[in-house]
Amino acid sequence: MAAIVAVVGGVYYFNFIHSPATIPTNLRKPPAAVGPAEAAVTDEQIAKLEIQLKDSDPDKRFIAICSLNALAGDNPQRLGPILVKALANKDPKVRFFAATQLGTIKYTPAAGVLTTLLDDEDKTVITEAEMSLVKLGEDGLQAVMEGLTGARLKNIDGALAVAGQITSRSFGQGQEGRAAALKFWAERKKKGTEANQH
Repeated sequence: MAAIVAVVGGVYYFNFIHSPATIPTNLRKPPAAVGPAEAAVTDEQIAKLEIQLKDSDPDKRFIAICSLNALAGDNPQRLGPILVKALANKDPKVRFFAATQLGTIKYTPAAGVLTTLLDDEDKTVITEAEMSLVKLGEDGLQAVMEGLTGARLKNIDGALAVAGQITSRSFGQGQEGRAAALKFWAERKKKGTEANQH
C-alpha cells in the first residue's frame, strides 16, 4: 500500500504541481527503483538512501524519498526518524513526500517538526504538512497549539485551519482566531486536569 501511495503521490506532484516541461524526461513516470513495501530493509540500504537524499542530483533525491516512503509503511518506527530529518531537506519535493508519508504512517513524534513546515516557502509543502498534522489528530493539535502559544508560527491561518479540522470547530482567522483557539485550548486543558483529579 505504501508503495502505491508513493507512486500515486509522485504522479500527482509531477503532473499537477509542475508543468510537464519542467520535469526531467526520466521522471515523468514514477521511478522503477521504488520497491515493494513488503521488502525487508537493511541498515546499509537505509544509510544509502539517507546519503542519496543529500545528493546534488534532484532525480536521485526523488528516488530516495520515494523508496523510503515505499518502505516506511512496514517500518514506521525505523524510518520515521529519517523522514522527520527529510523535512529539513533543501529540496521541496523531498519535504513534500516526507510530510505525506509521516501523516500516512501516523508517526506522531513528527508533529512538532511538521508545524515548522506551515511556514515553508513552498505552498504544496505547506498543504501537505497541514494534511499530515490533521492525520496525527491530538498530537497534531497539541503541536499546532504549542506553536500558536509561543507565537512561533507565522502562518497563523494555516495553523488555525489544522486546529479547526481536528476539533471540528471554527476559530476564525488572524490574531482574533489565534486568541479564540488559545482560549479553547486553555479550557480544554483545564477540563482534562480536573477530570484527572477526580
